[in-house]
Amino acid sequence: MTILTVAVVVLAVLVVADLAVTFAALRRLREYGEQLTTAQPASPPSALELLGRDLPEVDVTTLDGVELDAEQLRGRPWLIGFFSATCAPCRDAARGFADHDEPDRLAVVVTDHATQNERAELLELLTGTPHITVESGSDGLSTALMVRSFPTLVRTDEQGRVATAFDPPLPLEMQH
Repeated sequence: MTILTVAVVVLAVLVVADLAVTFAALRRLREYGEQLTTAQPASPPSALELLGRDLPEVDVTTLDGVELDAEQLRGRPWLIGFFSATCAPCRDAARGFADHDEPDRLAVVVTDHATQNERAELLELLTGTPHITVESGSDGLSTALMVRSFPTLVRTDEQGRVATAFDPPLPLEMQH
């Protein structure tokens, strides 16, 4: 009878300990659930969030070997287009960008995860653009300016600040 009494007491202690752990786990899960519902999702900045940003201290080398340093990019207004070689809407935007008549245009082609064919196709569509540079990895103007959606087009002022920025649909003057 003594053994049975000890077994019941031990079992009761284990059940109480298990309940305490279960309630603690439920309380923790409820806290995490509340944090998840109140947290803002991490989303890339839209083009409008680029407004007012200064162009970063990044030098750019174009495909034809022209070096554009930060001072040259700040010295006059630029129209800069950011295109991803893997982005379908970028192809339409690239056509309009290439046909635009503004002389100070820079196309930044991001080739992360792109095939050679995708890269070549986008570069072909940008033929006629005065300055084209290709970026891959975390170096370059698109990363430094924190461009995360493609295509994104920005117009800078003489001080190198983003004066206007937009993603598709493109303004009518950019569509052809």
